[in-house]
Amino acid sequence: MDDLEPLLTPELFRLTVASHLNQSRDTPIDFRKFIADIFTGEPGIDPAVLRAKTWPALCALSQIPNCHDPTSIAIIAEALSSPPFLPAPEDPEFPKLSLGLLLFLDQGPRSFCTQGADVRYTDGFFADIALHVARRLLLLPESSGGLPTTQRPGEWPRWQGQGVSADFFVLVRFMLGAVFVHHEHARDEARAFTEETRVWVEQRFGVTDPHREEMDKTFSDVVAFPQMVQAMIAGELPVKASARGGGGEEEEQQPMGVAEGFFFLALLYDVHYPLVDKFGRYPYRNGALGRLHTPEEEKWLAEQTLFKELPDDLRVKIREDVEAGRWTPLSV
Repeated sequence: MDDLEPLLTPELFRLTVASHLNQSRDTPIDFRKFIADIFTGEPGIDPAVLRAKTWPALCALSQIPNCHDPTSIAIIAEALSSPPFLPAPEDPEFPKLSLGLLLFLDQGPRSFCTQGADVRYTDGFFADIALHVARRLLLLPESSGGLPTTQRPGEWPRWQGQGVSADFFVLVRFMLGAVFVHHEHARDEARAFTEETRVWVEQRFGVTDPHREEMDKTFSDVVAFPQMVQAMIAGELPVKASARGGGGEEEEQQPMGVAEGFFFLALLYDVHYPLVDKFGRYPYRNGALGRLHTPEEEKWLAEQTLFKELPDDLRVKIREDVEAGRWTPLSV
């Protein structure tokens, strides 16, 4: 792990936060714009600059001997969530650098592991490390190797003490929650983390998430996720009447506040869960992970238009790698 120290640096983590959370830290945030930019907006940092820092670190992690073994993944995650990669939890920069580490592990591969067999690494390797790190930093009790609640980087007092607004903190929680939502085996943790943030927003701003009224439907709709993402990509941002009143076309050009904004973001996470509940996994990842579709998954994939199959030769290549127990190295 010593070879990683020059690559996994505070500079990289700060740069990653700046790229994914290019928002004011202490003034109101227009959540409408943030949401509109999730899939189509410009990053806060030039992608070429971020890749120059991120890619060597991803490659180095992927080259650790026996790194794909579950025991090794746990050891790597424990090392990454401790000095020298992160400062001591008491350090004022600990929350921001922890966020940067998790964004690097979760979002870095989604941005840059996009060519050929590299796609397997995003959810077949780096997501596992990210989940272990997130559990250690955000969820586990002290008795299981976690942090005291007062030191966790996902807690409001840690950010409030740095002069951060509630708006920015809610986006921090949203980005931290992505680690759990993206992992196929963290469904309960994802729901609990999102719900904890939802309750915090409701209590702080004195409103109730209007989507609560439809949660039974949300948690059973297996096509809601691709439909919602397609609408967002098309620039269609649904407006739902909330406790502040209104809704409709006249509001669509108005700034969206933190409560209404997070309730929409929470819904974006909620619509993931029916897929895991029904299939036990995200079917659209099967090709990238060398898995074969079940008949039910083939039917679901045929009925949606967002997720495309990988080229046949690449699916065969990854499948052969999985069956042989090997990993094609990340491309240069």
